[in-house]
Amino acid sequence: MATAPAVQSLDEIMASLQPGYAAQQAIIGQQSANTDATYKAQSLALDAAKTQGFNQINTQATGKGNTFSGIPSDEQANYLSTTYLPGVQQAQAKQNSDKLTLAGQAAELNTDQRKTALGVQQNQQSAKNAYDLQQEQLAAQAREGAANRAAQASAASQAASAAAQSQAALKTLTNNTYNLLNSKKGADQHVSPSTWASARAQWVANGGDIDSFNATFSNFVNSSYKTYTSDYGLF
Repeated sequence: MATAPAVQSLDEIMASLQPGYAAQQAIIGQQSANTDATYKAQSLALDAAKTQGFNQINTQATGKGNTFSGIPSDEQANYLSTTYLPGVQQAQAKQNSDKLTLAGQAAELNTDQRKTALGVQQNQQSAKNAYDLQQEQLAAQAREGAANRAAQASAASQAASAAAQSQAALKTLTNNTYNLLNSKKGADQHVSPSTWASARAQWVANGGDIDSFNATFSNFVNSSYKTYTSDYGLF
């Protein structure tokens, strides 16, 4: 008997599919890690540029004779607002955009893996449904076959029983008829035509056949009569 097809859980199927998706997931993970490194490098570059810019502002201020008048904070503030902070914000926005894009790709990959797993599970379920239907049909055929065999066996048993009863009845009828005719024999060991006719009538009345009666009990007929065939009704 064939084994029923198995229907796996989604977790089992997804685990079996995982090796095929692992490389793509690893690439996305690496790209996500690279955005962090890229942003860190950009931040360091912006910080370095800020330091350089501040130094340049200070150098220019010193050249103007402002050595002891303090750091020109308004020029530094202007640099921060127009150059440094916009650069930081742009770098952060780019990193966030890249991470969202990669997160979307990872989500699409997970969705594709789950859809594939669902398709596999549906195919497995369809195969199991077909198997179950086939098994039910086979079981129904087996039940029908058993019922037919039981009916045939019952019919055969009834026929055999009827045949046995018929044989027993014929045997009883034959014995009774023989005893009757035997009791009516004359000195010539034969019966009269009227006794023969009466016994034959009883035989037929009890389901016997005329030809079988004539053949079975012909020895009770006195064939020495020239007209015995007409006298005994043996035409």
